[in-house]
Amino acid sequence: MRFAASSLVFLAAVQLTSIASAQAPEAPPPAAPAQPPAEEAENVSDSDKERARVLFDEGRQLMTDGKIAEACAKFGESQKVRPGIGTLYNLADCNEKLGKTATAFKLFEEVAERTKAALQEDRMKKAQERLAVLEPKLMKIRLAVPAGGKVKSVTLDGETVDPEDFNKAIPADPGEHTIIAITMKDDGEPFEETVELDEEGKTMTVAIPVAAGAKMKRRVGMIIGGGITMGVGAIALGSAIYLGAQDDYELLPAAVGLGILGVAGLGVGIPIFAVGFKKKPVRGAELDELPILEASPVPQIAVGPTGASATWHW
Repeated sequence: MRFAASSLVFLAAVQLTSIASAQAPEAPPPAAPAQPPAEEAENVSDSDKERARVLFDEGRQLMTDGKIAEACAKFGESQKVRPGIGTLYNLADCNEKLGKTATAFKLFEEVAERTKAALQEDRMKKAQERLAVLEPKLMKIRLAVPAGGKVKSVTLDGETVDPEDFNKAIPADPGEHTIIAITMKDDGEPFEETVELDEEGKTMTVAIPVAAGAKMKRRVGMIIGGGITMGVGAIALGSAIYLGAQDDYELLPAAVGLGILGVAGLGVGIPIFAVGFKKKPVRGAELDELPILEASPVPQIAVGPTGASATWHW
């Protein structure tokens, strides 16, 4: 009887425990981890993270070694694999060291925006300081389009320019830049011009012609002038060779003089002739008041004791 009673008590205790366990509230789940920073929020595989880190480290070493262009390439590739504010900052820094002021400025602007969003005040201030130093150095291109001018598209170095940016100063890196504009009636000859930026803080204006008709034409005057100069040079050089072949020392001074004239004539005539075949923009009167980059048909000639030089701008 004592055994039976003990068994009943034990069973009752087990049943009460089961009921209490069933009625007890479930333990709360573990708290979710905090969201990673925005720059790491994307789904990036471990292998890509490691590859991005290796590329970044290689870029830093190349910067230390003074191989700036190679470093920029490494930072750019690392940024593609795994975008990061730190990588972006280093990419901007090496572009500035390469002299690509506009590219660096744009990247530092992005760094400033992203650090502001990430509440990284110190890094944001550093980016803003770099922007303040770069801004006065920026070279810019202003694409002047007359009010109401009908333009289908304008590209700057192959990138389409938003119409809202017409007549505004657009930052661009130092060096050559090509502008192509397609208008409603360009007769199959769209406007094209190459300009070179080489002065800090300077804004170059490029006037976009919109009047009906071909937008490019050859420099006929330069073709004719260059052809005549080439012909005179060729005749003089031929005469010099003929006189030099004669067994007469009295003719030697004349041969030398004609030879110099011939070389000079060819040296001046050939570039003028070649530039004449390079088409230049046809501009309407509505843009005549704007500063425009034009080729010079007249060379700047410098003569020294040991030689001479002729310089053109085209």
